[in-house]
Amino acid sequence: MEYSDSLSANTFVEILVLFLLSKKPMYTYDLAKEIKAIGGDILPVPRLYNTTAKLRVAGMITEAIREVAGNRARVYYKITDRGEEHLRRMTGILALVNDVIGSRRSEFTEGYNDSSR
Repeated sequence: MEYSDSLSANTFVEILVLFLLSKKPMYTYDLAKEIKAIGGDILPVPRLYNTTAKLRVAGMITEAIREVAGNRARVYYKITDRGEEHLRRMTGILALVNDVIGSRRSEFTEGYNDSSR
């Protein structure tokens, strides 16, 4: 994977995690299941742990430990106000990019089907 692809994937995953947490608090396994349902195998679980750690340090999400059956504990993540604001900004940027590419798609795809390349 090239650097730019990695950067794009990381950004996408951060936005997706914030979006999912804007719906309800979740723990890592729930996040992984939801992301897998949305995008297949685009996100290995170790990257998800890195993503939640990065978002927590940035103040975008908080964590709370909840006890579950059998005296086990799970770390649940919840989006913060700062995370909600960041999600709004990022989804606005994504919508703009989508609109630009959608309206100018032929400019972006022109020449890519050229077999002489």
